[in-house]
Amino acid sequence: MVTIHRSRAIAAPADRVWALMRDFGGPDRWAPGVLGAVELRGDAETVGSERLFLAEGEVVNIERLYELDDEARVTRYGIVDGRLPMLAHVATLRVSEAGAGAVAEWIAEFETDEAIAGPLTVQLEQIYDAALEQLALQTEG
Repeated sequence: MVTIHRSRAIAAPADRVWALMRDFGGPDRWAPGVLGAVELRGDAETVGSERLFLAEGEVVNIERLYELDDEARVTRYGIVDGRLPMLAHVATLRVSEAGAGAVAEWIAEFETDEAIAGPLTVQLEQIYDAALEQLALQTEG
């Protein structure tokens, strides 16, 4: 099992950060240019709904919403189909208060072939870091 944990301190209230990050149907709004276009199957508020990530009009990943907890500021989802060579993918997005600001976390766990685990982990860390940077830019100031 591979585990990736990325976090970013954000100089914005946790509620403001969470308001963007919680939107299962709108990751392209808080990480423009990083996560790509999304088509939603179902409702962004309903566990079991799916989002399809599109590239050049083709579906590259399908993710399912497993949890959305506004009180704890936590959401969990998993990749259920797609181009990435992984199995049993589950990711958690969390926002917590940190002084006058917030900390946004992205934790992913998945299984993959040992030969590609290192390069895939580096690729995902870069995507998560870029997305969290865009989240900070969208919510700070």
